Amino acid sequence: ETVVLAGTSCGAHLRKRVGDVTDEDLGCVHCGSVLVAALHPASVDDDLRLLAQRKGDDTALTREERARLRRLLTNANLVWGNGRWAVLALAARGVGPAKAGKVLAMRYPSEEAFLRALLAEEVLYARTKRFWD
Repeated sequence: ETVVLAGTSCGAHLRKRVGDVTDEDLGCVHCGSVLVAALHPASVDDDLRLLAQRKGDDTALTREERARLRRLLTNANLVWGNGRWAVLALAARGVGPAKAGKVLAMRYPSEEAFLRALLAEEVLYARTKRFWD
């Protein structure tokens, strides 16, 4: 599975496999900013457009776009504060910035324990997804 690392300041992006992401990759390739969002490849075009639109006038954004931008900035803050583990959490199916923040707030003795916690969240998502549609 791939993830797109996009700088929130300039919008420059880099596509990498989730397993190949290292903490050294988590800076903007263009401007060096530390706020880099881990984006899903399916929504990358809309998210990059929103980041580019953000540079202009924030009042031109709709309420939904502002909420999505807030999620993108939360995503970038998680990646900045937690590094590679945040990218792994955000790439998990059914785990958004809010749930990833809860998972990352816990301390894990090993990466395996962290991945087990992510797997539990994915199972919870799969079990409850049918009630959302």
